[in-house]
This record gives sequence, structure tokens and C-alpha cells, in this order.
Amino acid sequence: MSPDPKDKPVSATTVTIRRTLDARQTDVRTRILEAARQLINTQGHEAVGMELIAATAGVSRATMYRYFASKEHVVCDAALAWGHELAARIPAAIAAAGAANALDVAIEQVVHEAASDLPMVRATMTSVLALGPVADEFRIGVRGMFTALTAGADVPADFDASLTLLGRVFFADLALLSVGDITVDQCIDELRTAATRILSP
Repeated sequence: MSPDPKDKPVSATTVTIRRTLDARQTDVRTRILEAARQLINTQGHEAVGMELIAATAGVSRATMYRYFASKEHVVCDAALAWGHELAARIPAAIAAAGAANALDVAIEQVVHEAASDLPMVRATMTSVLALGPVADEFRIGVRGMFTALTAGADVPADFDASLTLLGRVFFADLALLSVGDITVDQCIDELRTAATRILSP
């Protein structure tokens, strides 16, 4: 006798809906993410909740839920926005360094900026380790940033696997930096060594 379909357990799934935002909606979403980042920097991501983010952004809690499914969703998107801003400053740092190895310069820039904003690094680590569709999208976004950072570098034939491995080393070292287990210089040296060994063709 086959089981009755209505007896099957229902799984809890969060569905993220992507939509095109108009200028006003984009402004509201940006204010929410800026408020989240401000609170993460002053209180840490663990202490921040949807109600506090809403109050800081000047929106209602109901409005918050029109843009984000949960606090974790806000933290993931705030961390990704921070990462994109950081990545956008890397080309200028590479250009200013002249003939230096672009990947070395990128690593140094990322580590120094991360060291100056450790609460956002910790929020990013939480987002990387989270489960669910929002976290999956976050990891895809981070992977896209890594691909852009290594553009133009000599890379091995199995670049995809190499990029995955480098990303894991990168996040492990940033996690250690965020809790004070390694220094900025140690982090830079380790990441440069890993990049040289992993990405050598």
C-alpha cells in the first residue's frame, strides 16, 4: 500500500523573488542595506534584528519584508554589497602599483580593507557558511568577484577547481584575521603563497 501524499512531511523552503525595482524602491533597498551595515559595524551582525534595521533605515518592519525575507537575507546582501564596493576599488590600486603583479596587489588591497572593517568580515563569514537559497546566491556572487579579480592572470587548465580551492583558503584566512588569530602581514603572505601555488599553470 503506497503512503498517502498528504502524510508526507512539508519542507520549509524560503523562496527569493527577484524583481526590477524602480528608483524609489532602489532607494529604499539601499537605505536598508546601509542601515544594516552601520548596525553591523557598531553592534555586530549577531545583535542586529529586522526591527532595529527598519528603525535605523526609517522604514516600517512590513516594508523590510517586502525587500528581504529575513535578517540573514539582509546580512548576506549587505556583505555582498560591501564586497562589490571593495572589489570596485581594486583596479585603481592595481593601476597605481604599475608593473606589480595584479593578483598580489588585489590580495593586499582586500586584506587591508578587510582588516579595517572586521565586523563586516565576520558578517561575510556567516553568510558564506549559511544554508539556503539566499546564501547560495551570495556564494555565486562571491565567486563572480573572484573570477573578475583573477582576470588576465596566467591560470591553470583546471581553473574552476583552482578558483574554488583559492576561495576556500581566502575565506579561511579572512576568518582567522577577523578573530585576531593571524596578523595582516601573515594573511597577505599566506594568500599570496596560496595564489602562486594554486593558480600556477
